[in-house]
Formats: sequence, structure tokens, C-alpha cells
Amino acid sequence: MAEKIAIGGHAGHQVAKALAVFSIVLGAAELIWPSGFTSFLGLQGLENLIMIWGVREVIAGIGIFAMARYRSGWLWFRVVGDVLDVLTVLYAFAGPNPPVTNIVIALVLLLPIAVLDIWCAKALAQQKAMAHESAQYRDRSGLPGGTTR
Repeated sequence: MAEKIAIGGHAGHQVAKALAVFSIVLGAAELIWPSGFTSFLGLQGLENLIMIWGVREVIAGIGIFAMARYRSGWLWFRVVGDVLDVLTVLYAFAGPNPPVTNIVIALVLLLPIAVLDIWCAKALAQQKAMAHESAQYRDRSGLPGGTTR
């Protein structure tokens, strides 16, 4: 059990901060150059969707940084975004001449990030739950001799 605390503790917060930076940079790239993403995936005409995903990424990154108390929630928000990203990339297969290699590259890049988001969200949620549990005083009666005789 102590191992899980160590893994989810400081390391979890460091990974979360790295994911926040990644999210902000990726979101900015999606906002600045949506046509690059759509061209790569064969999704021309969906630039507005890529820009919306960019806004989502930037919001998630800022949320992770600005609201440390709710960091695991913002990471779950990233996980939802990862699902949307994977679905968007898979949608590229529906095109008339899908760039299969590019789609596979995108999926290979997306899936490890999604796994990292899930791991980090779980680790931070577990750490928060354990901290909350240790703050409980259920085993204390407030009486000098306790309640047992």
C-alpha cells in the first residue's frame, strides 16, 4: 500500500504538470494550425472541430495548473478528450482515400497518452481519497477512556 502512495504522490503531480504543459502546447498547435492536423489525417473540412479540440486541450492544461485541488478531475477531463480524439482519428478511415499510415501513427501517439492520463488521474484520486480518509476521526469518541470497557 505504501508503494501506491509513493507512486501516486509527488510523481503523480509531476506527471500531471507535464501533461498540462503538453495539453497547452498541443491545444495551441490545434488552434494555430488546424489545417495541418486535418491534412495529415485526411479530414479536410473539419478544421473547426480541430480548433474546438484545441480549446478543450488548453482549458484542460490550465485547469490542471490552476486548480491543483481538482487536478484528478481535470485529468479525467483529458481522458474524455482522449476518447474524442481517438474517435475523430478513427473517423478518418471513413474518408474516400484515408491516409492509413498517418491514421495509425496518430493512434500510436494517442493511446500511450490516454493510458498516462488514466494512470495519473487514478493515482491522484487515490492519493486524495487516502488523505481524506486519514483526516477522518471515526475511531475517536472524544471521551477520556473511550467507549470500550
